[in-house]
Amino acid sequence: MDAYKTIQEAAALWNCTERNVQILCKRGHIPGARKVSGVWLLPAEEVGQKSRIENSSSPIRAEQLYGRNTPVRIAPHPAETASEETGCTITPYQILDGITLVFQDIHEEHLDYGSESPQLPDDLIAIQHCREGRFEGEYPNGSCIYMGPGSLSVNLPAWAPATNSFPLRHYHGFYIAILPELAEASIAKLEQLLGPMGILFSGLVEHLSEKNKLAFYDTDAKIAGHIASMYEAYKEGREERLRLLVLELLQLLGTQKALLPAPEQYFPREQTAIIKEIRQYLVSHLDRHIPLPELADRFRISLTGMKNCFKGVYGQPIGRYLREYRMQAGAEKLRNSELQIIEIAASLGYENPSKFTEAFSACFGMTPSAYRKNFCPQRGVSSGKEWK
Repeated sequence: MDAYKTIQEAAALWNCTERNVQILCKRGHIPGARKVSGVWLLPAEEVGQKSRIENSSSPIRAEQLYGRNTPVRIAPHPAETASEETGCTITPYQILDGITLVFQDIHEEHLDYGSESPQLPDDLIAIQHCREGRFEGEYPNGSCIYMGPGSLSVNLPAWAPATNSFPLRHYHGFYIAILPELAEASIAKLEQLLGPMGILFSGLVEHLSEKNKLAFYDTDAKIAGHIASMYEAYKEGREERLRLLVLELLQLLGTQKALLPAPEQYFPREQTAIIKEIRQYLVSHLDRHIPLPELADRFRISLTGMKNCFKGVYGQPIGRYLREYRMQAGAEKLRNSELQIIEIAASLGYENPSKFTEAFSACFGMTPSAYRKNFCPQRGVSSGKEWK
């Protein structure tokens, strides 16, 4: 019996109600929990190992979102995320019972769930905002949808993408997970003290169906300003302010009309696979400027389809993407090699070094030689950073 805890003991340890623990046991959120003679027993190890994102009132566990095999670091404050360049760094906040906010910095192309697909509660409402980077969601039928900076979406697990990836290996944003039954009970308690709050979860999901799959919200000036305030509060570590802002966001979204993705926003898996091959080919031949028609012919794809899909996957036209990639690759070479600037320029397709200097200065605000002097006073000393 020492290997198990009762609901009462778990509630006391997690500082929540016994009802919340019971709901999570029934939903299968506590691994190893079992009912004996009408009494729920929870493995003591599970009870003792719960983190803030895994406590009794949270809708999710970290491994459900990011996979058992993905390196996930829980940072209590955003200042601790600055040096992380691989894996996932998350900062979770428990807003109310049933509402969890997670700020996430992801520097992986794929999340590793192992052989098991992520299992989330059927009624979980997921709200996601992309601040930086690119998100790719692939559905079982092979169609792919993308989110870029400023995108705000809502979905349910039944119609969520089957797999997620991050084409740029760089993604910053937040995720709000809501279990309606718990969340509504928490809000009802607040309304007893404060009066009606106008938070309607039905408004969040009214447009979601198997046909629509994912709904986007138009981040008008009001919502965009509100989201900016959330990131500012996060940066300042103001947890109490975040609680108020999340509740206000839910109130706004409950009355906001969702926008359904247009058919052209979805791309077939076969086409996105070709685009990723094209991108790999391009970054492997940075010393060449390959005409787009030649590229389309090589990979047997229409020129228009290639342009549209590349922008959909990577968020930029091919030319702009390559210019930025070349500049970041040049910066990495300046930091981590002893190559002369003329050699670096040639390796990036610039026969004229002055053209490389002009492009580099426009990107970084300083010449390549000044950059090397500032970031690497002794030539060949590495800064340890790399652009993916």
